[in-house]
Amino acid sequence: MSAERELRQLQKAKLKAQQRPLPAPQVAAICNQLGEILASLGRYEEALCEHLEELRLLQEAGDGIGCAVAHRKIGERMAEMGRYQTALEHQRRHLELAQSLDDAAEQQRAWATIGRTHLMAAENLSGTEAQKELREAEKAFGSSWSVIETCLEGHHPIAELSSMRSRLYLNLGLLYDSLSDPHRTQRYLQLSIRLAQQAGLWEDLYRAHYNMGHVHYRAANHGQALRCWDKAKECVKNLGDKGGDMESDCLYSAAQVHLTLGDYRAARRSLRAAYRVGSSDPKQRRLLRCSLRYANEMVRLLAALEAAGGGQDGGQDGGHDGGHDGGDGSHDGRDGGHDGGHVGGDGGHDGRDGGHVGVDGSHDGRDGGHDGGHIGGHDGGHNGGHDGGHDGGHVGGDGSHVGDHDEGHDGGHDGGHDGSHVGGDGSHDGGHVGGDGGHVGGHDGGHVGDPALLMSLYEQLGDLCAKHGDYARALRYYQQQLRNAEVLSLPGRDMAAIHVSLGATCCDLRRYACAVRHFRSALELQQEEPKEAAQTLLFLAQSLLDAGDPMEAMSMFNSAAQWAETAAQPHIKVGIWGCGGYGGNGVLWG
Repeated sequence: MSAERELRQLQKAKLKAQQRPLPAPQVAAICNQLGEILASLGRYEEALCEHLEELRLLQEAGDGIGCAVAHRKIGERMAEMGRYQTALEHQRRHLELAQSLDDAAEQQRAWATIGRTHLMAAENLSGTEAQKELREAEKAFGSSWSVIETCLEGHHPIAELSSMRSRLYLNLGLLYDSLSDPHRTQRYLQLSIRLAQQAGLWEDLYRAHYNMGHVHYRAANHGQALRCWDKAKECVKNLGDKGGDMESDCLYSAAQVHLTLGDYRAARRSLRAAYRVGSSDPKQRRLLRCSLRYANEMVRLLAALEAAGGGQDGGQDGGHDGGHDGGDGSHDGRDGGHDGGHVGGDGGHDGRDGGHVGVDGSHDGRDGGHDGGHIGGHDGGHNGGHDGGHDGGHVGGDGSHVGDHDEGHDGGHDGGHDGSHVGGDGSHDGGHVGGDGGHVGGHDGGHVGDPALLMSLYEQLGDLCAKHGDYARALRYYQQQLRNAEVLSLPGRDMAAIHVSLGATCCDLRRYACAVRHFRSALELQQEEPKEAAQTLLFLAQSLLDAGDPMEAMSMFNSAAQWAETAAQPHIKVGIWGCGGYGGNGVLWG
């Protein structure tokens, strides 16, 4: 039964229960179920209202342990809305009631929930504040474990004890991941997996594999991440109807790996499959549509680029963007998966919350010794079978086309492999990617096409990658745009705009020396454009400040203010104030 349908049935049941009326505990039980379903749909405010009504009814009925559980539920909803301190107040009330009633099982759950809330709060903080929350989480998890060992062992069903321990191991693994302790992270996640396997706890096993996958993903171990999600998907098969969201999220996570590696066809297959499975979470559905549009547009532009005779990945920049970066020592990240952060606009959390994830059935290599070959195969070839006929048409009515033909057939049947072997070149767990085609060396891998068309395509590719956070790949496309612009001998104003895009992208990658060079190049071309020059000077000043050269930065702030006055652009002067170009007394430094 779908969550929406179950929600409607429970709302009708609640209405009937209030009209009869039924005893308060029975109505409270319906409120509890409604709160859980509404929360699963992302409707946290409505869910909170149901749990508050549940608490009121149970207080009227004098049900102490019921009130304790209601406080826990209220705390969970508060935490999901980011209201952590209020959440902790309710969760501590849950603990107090459980202690007063001498209910050890609820005490264990209370401590575990408190630890989880501290862990969630830490993810939204930094520095000493985050460390403080993490240490509080560690203490709470320790107390939860102590209750199991001293009060529940030998007095509680073994299956429930196994589930409690498995979840605690998982939480400890996530805690030590946040504390940047990879050894203990791996240890506790493996313990969670082993215990859940032994006890046949499929949902707990799923969560452990899922989170292990994200740990590997954040460490850029892409092949291992996909293997973990493949195992998580196997667990979903044993969960029946409630596995739908898990499978969808699983396919989405696998797609993020493919997007990170630049294998847009494999990403698109995973995203289409995820969209067909569906998700009950409106936010997740929006993320799916966003990523699907991104993957589809990248496939289209890369196909156009290949047809125009351009290099598919923009060509490498020689490692240093045409020269040394003044000692900043950063790499562009050859696979686009390091310096650009998470790709595909997922905009949210990457899976620490133990949410539902699976995998797209992609095969990670059969040789047992490596993570496979290249990802994807060749864009213009046959990647094995048909993806349900064609890859074109509309997907689930998302309002946008998700592609016509894939210049060949685009991957196996929907339950099969993604055709995506993750690279095992011995240097990365993903290495170079063969999915977005072409040679990524200094030449464009084919005949030289129309420079104007190539320049436009590289610009669109760069803008699209930058929009979705893949700054390393965006930088390479902008560099190719610049090379083609130089072939065309474009006017200075147009060349300057490209240099500004390159500078901004270098800033996103924290390659400030590189950014300074591009902004200076833009300024040389903007001498007759005071408005543009003032804005570029502002960018340059901020880059110098970030690069650790405050004196030169102040000089550029002053110059920006002067150009802003010449151009009659007072808003630029306001921007300078915001960047720190003015002293506290309102006087320009320098």
